[in-house]
Amino acid sequence: MSYAEYGSLYGKPGVQPLKSPARVYDDAETEKAVKSLLQETAAKHAALDQRGFDAPQSQRAMPLRKGGARASASTGRAPRRGPSLKLSGAIGLLAVTLAFPLLLPALFLLCLVAGGIAWAVLGRDKAEAMARKRAPRLVRGVERLKARVTEMIAGEPHELPEKMLEDPFDRLAERLREG
Repeated sequence: MSYAEYGSLYGKPGVQPLKSPARVYDDAETEKAVKSLLQETAAKHAALDQRGFDAPQSQRAMPLRKGGARASASTGRAPRRGPSLKLSGAIGLLAVTLAFPLLLPALFLLCLVAGGIAWAVLGRDKAEAMARKRAPRLVRGVERLKARVTEMIAGEPHELPEKMLEDPFDRLAERLREG
């Protein structure tokens, strides 16, 4: 079905195609334009490669590395292409989480169970000594977390109202003596 027929089905005038003549391209002209573009590009690259250390840092020709990539001016290494290692790891973790949603919680629980088994088999002192030796930063973080949670649960005495600081039985005994 053409555009003209489609439009006329719904009582609207159809779309009429343009009636312009087809453009004829000359192969010689196209070839000439491509050659001139290639020559200009080659001339630019030759000028960049000929610049030496007398040119400013930003205009110096960088030596080619393996694969044809130019080295960076500051480090002498090839410029980094693609995402960083952290970003790649985050994307991978996200992909695994989306593909297998229960895998990460299962691995976490497996680590907790393995730690609990080590705690039970080796005893508290040896398990703590091993943990301090292998992962001291993790142990310090867990100790800080444990201290915060204990502080939150127990609370500080100065945070309590003055009425709550006194022993309730002493207050009752005082009321009985007065009353």
